[in-house]
Amino acid sequence: MPEQEAAASAPAPPGDLTLIGTGHVFDIQATVIDAILALRPDVVFVELDRGRLQALLHRRRTGEDPPSRGGFVHKRLQSFQQGVAGLYGAEVGGEMLAAVEAGQRVGARVLLVDAPVERTLQRALGQLTWREKLRAVGLLVRGGLRGLLPRRDARADVEDEIRKYQEDPTAALDELGRSFPTVRRVLIDERDELMAARIRHGLAGARHGVAVLGDGHLPGVLERLADLDPTAYRLDAVRAGDLPAPEGTFATGDGVDVSFGFDVPTGPPQEI
Repeated sequence: MPEQEAAASAPAPPGDLTLIGTGHVFDIQATVIDAILALRPDVVFVELDRGRLQALLHRRRTGEDPPSRGGFVHKRLQSFQQGVAGLYGAEVGGEMLAAVEAGQRVGARVLLVDAPVERTLQRALGQLTWREKLRAVGLLVRGGLRGLLPRRDARADVEDEIRKYQEDPTAALDELGRSFPTVRRVLIDERDELMAARIRHGLAGARHGVAVLGDGHLPGVLERLADLDPTAYRLDAVRAGDLPAPEGTFATGDGVDVSFGFDVPTGPPQEI
């Protein structure tokens, strides 16, 4: 009897896990959708918070970004991402909406696992050291000066940076940590910890989960979930379309119908 009671109270074991590393500025929506349709998970995790999902849905419906509550840095990051996405004919964050849509179409639970972006940026900026602030100002000035010069091939510059990252992701993150340790800690490491914990929480009792995350978060999340032995597809494989694909064709549609469940900022993932 005690053994039966202990077994009944034990947490459900986690299911299989597949991680898909993406870039928010690339046109990879069809690949993400196909992978989720082929794998048919019963839970899909996406690197979004409630506010970012609402902003993406607003842009999808209206073609315009909603009024931003973020500060200068947040707006600058948004502008930069949109500029890079334009080089690839992509919609910033479109792959995350694609994951939400595909998850709902296979009847999976869709869980938001990221922290609120405005709050995270505010914490990072508030904790910057003076040395980091001076370096950031230097980067902004140099970036502004480059923006005044004619660019022959901006896309080639982006591809060169991606190539360097993919050749040695650890070295790229270590370089960020040396120059901006606060940024590395708040925007990468702490979010890795949070998203890994939420994925583990949401995977309990599931048969199979698929997590769609920015590729920069995959090393940290993989390290924290190594005991689950997840299957991982990095950004280069996603861009090449080297992921599972369903048989036949599938129409992606024009929108995502979302109803929100619960919102726990630092606890379990947010279900939609």
